[in-house]
Amino acid sequence: MLYAVLGLLFWLAVSAFAGTLCWIQALIGFPCPSCGSTRAAIELVQGNFFTALQWHPLILLSLVLLPYAVFRIATAKHKPLSSVEKYILLGIGALYIVVFIVRMIFLFPHTPPMVMHDGTVIRRIFRLLGLLF
Repeated sequence: MLYAVLGLLFWLAVSAFAGTLCWIQALIGFPCPSCGSTRAAIELVQGNFFTALQWHPLILLSLVLLPYAVFRIATAKHKPLSSVEKYILLGIGALYIVVFIVRMIFLFPHTPPMVMHDGTVIRRIFRLLGLLF
């Protein structure tokens, strides 16, 4: 429980420093393959199906996988993945990467959520180093 609280506090500190909730975008400034998923889930809960798909086209798959992952972790603590589960996970991972590449080609850097974030930790560190040296 202590690690969870410390992790949450670290995440909130990085988010406040960088001005975004996404760790990857906060650190490097580029969107990650799941970029837009939180906003897509919120839109889905509000009944805005097509807006949710605009934020992230794989949100429905994500929402199906999340309960399965929680169930799998809770029920099979040290049981290795079956070969079928491994192939399914590899396929899903490949699908997310393909969708990410397509979104980066057609949407980056001008269409949210696939935009560059300027207040990144790395940029701030380089600016600070530039001032010091």
